[in-house]
Formats: sequence, structure tokens, C-alpha cells
Amino acid sequence: MANFELTVKYVAKDVQFWRSTLLLSSPVWGGAIPVVCLFVCSFILYKTDYNPGMIIGIVTALLFFSLACLSITLILMDTRIILSKNGLRFPPFMTLFSAHTNEVKWLKIKALSVLSILDDPEVDISKLPLQEMLLQFKLVDGDEISLVAVSLFKADLEKLLLALNVWLPEDVRNPNLVYLEQQLKTSVLAPAFAPIEPGFVFPGRYLEVIRQLAFDDLSAAYFCQEKGMYDRILKEFVIPPNTSPELKAKARQMFEKEAAILLKLEHRQIVKVVQFFNESDRSYILLEYAEGKTLRQIIAEDGPQPEERVIRIAKSLCLPLEYLHAQNLPIVHKAISPENIVLQEGTSIIIDFRAANEFLGTVTSTMVGKQAYVAPEQFAGRAATASDLYSVGATLYFLLTGIDPSPLTCSSPKKYLADNLELSDIKISEQMDQLVKDLTEIERSDRLDSVKTLIMRLDALA
Repeated sequence: MANFELTVKYVAKDVQFWRSTLLLSSPVWGGAIPVVCLFVCSFILYKTDYNPGMIIGIVTALLFFSLACLSITLILMDTRIILSKNGLRFPPFMTLFSAHTNEVKWLKIKALSVLSILDDPEVDISKLPLQEMLLQFKLVDGDEISLVAVSLFKADLEKLLLALNVWLPEDVRNPNLVYLEQQLKTSVLAPAFAPIEPGFVFPGRYLEVIRQLAFDDLSAAYFCQEKGMYDRILKEFVIPPNTSPELKAKARQMFEKEAAILLKLEHRQIVKVVQFFNESDRSYILLEYAEGKTLRQIIAEDGPQPEERVIRIAKSLCLPLEYLHAQNLPIVHKAISPENIVLQEGTSIIIDFRAANEFLGTVTSTMVGKQAYVAPEQFAGRAATASDLYSVGATLYFLLTGIDPSPLTCSSPKKYLADNLELSDIKISEQMDQLVKDLTEIERSDRLDSVKTLIMRLDALA
């Protein structure tokens, strides 16, 4: 089994400057200088009475200069930080003059600190903007490696923090990581927008807002009535005002493409998309209203569920997923989680879609959604139908234990219950535990291969 890896790009300003300078000057050191050197060497060969000593020295120096420029360019081109359960691999330019290699095991990290980029020990980290924060890794051999927060794309910084929280030993983590996570969140969100007030009617759409359901800095959900008779859920997404016109256009294009696909879906266990539309810097999806409790609400009220009921819920959830995956171009939902599944008389209804996540992820350059339910390959932008199976496995873990699983982890509900003696009265069979493990394998190739296989395993359990 291959070792799962997360890759992020670290683009420091000084490195970017020198890399750009070398690339722009490459016609000189990579083209003109070698050609001139070749010409001079040919000249010396034909002029046998000519003393070549000094010219050969100059030619050698020029060729060495070209080779050095090429080597430095290749080193600066690799900006990847690769993270896995074994450790980190830093870009070569960060460890070029260090005593150790650029591969660092997690156990070799003595401490991780969040500091001020201005090197001011008196500064209050909780009040620092993201632009002035850096991560400092102190290694057991006494060396230090520092990462400037803003040299990482926001999505990559979020992936880095996720990997640190999952793989870095707990006693090494610095409490100030929380402030970095908070700054990351507030830096990508739009200024809080005023949600629509109850009683508002969208002109020309016969759509009235009855009450607010939920809202934050980028989105809101409302219970509405269409034409005074149809109950609807309206989801609203706002584009931050400082977003570039190009990014706005790209986000809207992606949103409309995804919503148009969802509009064509017809399955009794997938809530129907009625319409979608844009107004000013806000986009909307109008959904049929699905009455019932979400799986998260059920667990909050009743606690972990018996295995028999979990099997029934899972078998019910398989039907709409099988429908999505069986389309001519298979549709990967990418957002299966306890919040997005409502139970109606024992039947699982999928009530939310990926279009919102695609839209918000585009305009904020960050990941959107419950990380605990996101398949590892989704973090690398390579979602497949097996990604939905991972989310199903994470959801089963939640139903069986009452807690969210750890991100980027092969989950075992039986192990969690064994480690928490107060839950010893909850019984889970070995077969169910193995099923959850098989669904949440880190490597996609090790996971269950299809919804059909999942149904067969659930039938065997039942």
C-alpha cells in the first residue's frame, strides 16, 4: 500500500523573485553563453598557434556559471511541502545549508511554535494578522525551519494545519496554532452580510422568506414559500466584495454548471433542486423542503445508534448514491455528512449538494465542508466515486459512536469504544467494524470499489 501524501506549495517572495529572474535570464545563461563557449572552443582548435590558456579558463568559468544557474533554478522550481503520516519533506532550497536532509520525521520535531514574523517576543499572537505569522519547527538536532503563513495559498495552509493536527504528536503542538486557524478563517471570509429578513419577497419570483434557518459570513439558509403554497429551502452564497472579476466569473460559471446538473436529477431520496439564480454578488439555490431530522440531530437527541438501525440507514443511503454514480458521467456528491442527510420514516434523504462547496471554495481559495467526512484524495482535488464511499464510512462511524471521526484516518468504531470504557455497553460486531475500516481506507485503491459491493456487505451484516 502506498503512503498517502498531501502536497502544498510554499512560495516565498524572495525565492519567487530569484526564480523569476533566473527564468527570464535563461536565454543568456542557458543559450547564449554555451553557444559562445562552443564557438570559442572551435576557434581555439583551428588556431593551433594560439595560446589558449586564459581563454579556456574564461570558457570554463562561463560554463560553470551556466551550470550553477541551471542547478539553482531546478532547486528553486521545487516549492512542494509533502506531508504524510511519516513526516514532512520540505523544498530543497529550505534545507540547502542545513545539516539534515529535507525529509523530517514527525518524531524529529521537538517543538512547533507560532511566532511573529517581526521576531518580537512581546507581541500578542492572538491579535496578529495572518500576514505577520510564521510557523517555526524546532528539530531535535537543534536546527530550525520557518514557514511564513502568507507564503502558502489559503487552501494549502488549511491542508498543512489539518496534517499537523492529525500527524504531529500532541505534546509538540503549540496552543497558538488555534490563533493561526482563527486568522485563516477570518481572512478568507467576507465582511458579515445582513441576512434577508422574514417577509421579504424576491421580485418576479413569487418567493417569500418565512424565517431564517442559519447564516454565517458567507452563506445563509432560509425557509421560504413559493407562490404561497410550496415549502422551500433557499440557500444563499455571497461573493466577497474584494474578489477579482475573473474569480467572480469563474465561481459563477462553476456554480451554474454544477447547479444545472443537479437540476436534472430525479430521485425520491435526493431533494429536488427547483431553480438557481444570481442577484448582485449573491447566488441562490432553491430546494424542495424535506421534513425530518438530520442524522446529527438524531445523534444529539438519542446518542449512538444500535448497529441494526445503522445498517438500515446505510442501505437506504446506498440507493441515491447508486443512482448518482450510475449516471453517464458519474456524479460524485462530495458532501455526504450527517448534516446533509435527513431521515424520513427510516429513509435517508440527501438534502445538500456539492455546488455550494465548489462555489465557496473557488471564491475563498480554501476548503469548504466537514473535514472529518472528506476523503483524502479530495484534499488533492481528485475526487472519485470512492470518495463518497469514504464519506459514508465516516458517517457510519459517527452513527455508531456519536462523535466525528478524525480526518485522514482509517476509522475503527470498535477501537474507539474500547478506549472509552464509559461506552462499553455499546456493542459493535467485528464485521461492522471491518466494514467501516474498509470504507475509510486512506488509499482509494484499498477501499470498497462500488456502492453495489457496499450493499452486498450490508446485506450480509443484516
